Amino acid sequence: MQGPLFRPDLFSRRLPSYTEPDEIALQSVKEIIAHDYRSVIGQNLRISQTSGNNVNSRNFRIASSRGQFVLKHIPQAGLRDHESTCHLSAFLNSRGAAVVYPEKNDKREFVSRDEQAGWSLWPFFEGDYFSGGEQELRGIADAVQGLSKHLSTVPADASPTRRVEVNVSDMVATIRNIDSSWNDWVKTVDETMVRLVADNRPVILKALSGIETTAAKYEFSQLLPVHYDLHPHNILVKEGHIAAILDTDSIVMYAPMPSLGFAAFKLFRQHVAHLESEEPGPELREDFERFSNQLAPEYSAQEMLEGARIEVMRRMCDILGNLDTDGKSVWGHVFGIHLSALSEISWLLGESS
Repeated sequence: MQGPLFRPDLFSRRLPSYTEPDEIALQSVKEIIAHDYRSVIGQNLRISQTSGNNVNSRNFRIASSRGQFVLKHIPQAGLRDHESTCHLSAFLNSRGAAVVYPEKNDKREFVSRDEQAGWSLWPFFEGDYFSGGEQELRGIADAVQGLSKHLSTVPADASPTRRVEVNVSDMVATIRNIDSSWNDWVKTVDETMVRLVADNRPVILKALSGIETTAAKYEFSQLLPVHYDLHPHNILVKEGHIAAILDTDSIVMYAPMPSLGFAAFKLFRQHVAHLESEEPGPELREDFERFSNQLAPEYSAQEMLEGARIEVMRRMCDILGNLDTDGKSVWGHVFGIHLSALSEISWLLGESS
C-alpha cells in the first residue's frame, strides 16, 4: 500500500532538541567530569541531554566556563570500536574533513571509563539539522566528496574496526521466511509491525526482486572506510553552510555504492520533503541525477538508487531479524520510514508513475 511520496517524517525536524537528564544520569555525568575532565571543561556546569527519536540519546550537552561540549556515553560492548572512531575522527579533522573530533581527557586519552561504560568528549557545534536547501545540497555534496577523499588516505592504524557486510542472500532469506511462515510469525510480533509488513507486502517483494537483480550485476565484497549513515540529523548546518558531519561512529568498513546511494537518497529526500508540491513531478528525477552526480560522480544515478535500495532493505531486515521477546525493536519507529523509502526509490528509478 503506497501512500503519498516524499512527505515530511521525523528526520524533517530541523532543530536539535534537549531535555533535562534524570538524577541518576546527571550524577554519572558530574562524576566522570570531576574525575577525568575537570581541566578540560572547567566549572559552572549546565547539563542537558539530547532528546527526540534517537536510540543513542545518552549524549549530554555541557555548557561551562570553558565553552560547550558534547559528552557521549558508550556502552561497554562498543568501547573498542568507539576508541578506533576517536582516532579516526582526529585524523580526518587534521586533514580538513568536515567531521567532529574528540577532546582528550585529563589523562590525555580519548576515552574515559567507569564501572559500567565509557565516555568521550567532543566540541559542541552550533547549528541546525540539514534541511535540504539548494545551497545546503551543494555544500553537502562537496563535504561528502571531501570526506571520501580523506577516508581513502586513512592509515591502517586509524582504519575503522567495525565491518558491515552486504549479504543479499540473508536479506532474501529473512523476507522469504516471514512470507512462508506468516501465520506463525504474526503471533510473535508487535501488532504495529505486523500491520506495516502486511500492508506493504507488494512493496517489499518488489524491492526484494530489485536487490536480487542488483546483486547479480555488482560486486560488493570490497569494503572501504565510508560513513554509512549520512541522514539529515547527522549533518549540522549554520547560515546555509555545512558546519559538521556528525556520528563518526558510523564510519565503518562497508561497500561504497550502498552507503553513498543511501546518503544521496536521504539528503535529496529532505530537499523534496520541504518543497510545497502535492505530487512529485518528473523533473525531480533529473534533479536527483544532478545531485547524485555532484555527490558521487563515480556512480550513475541508477547505481546510487539501486545501492540505496539495498541499504534500506539491509536495515529493514536487521530490524526484522533482531526483534526482542515482545516482538518489538528499538528501531521500530523508523521501520515505516524505510518502507516509504522503498516506494520513493522505486519512483525515482522510474519503476512506478
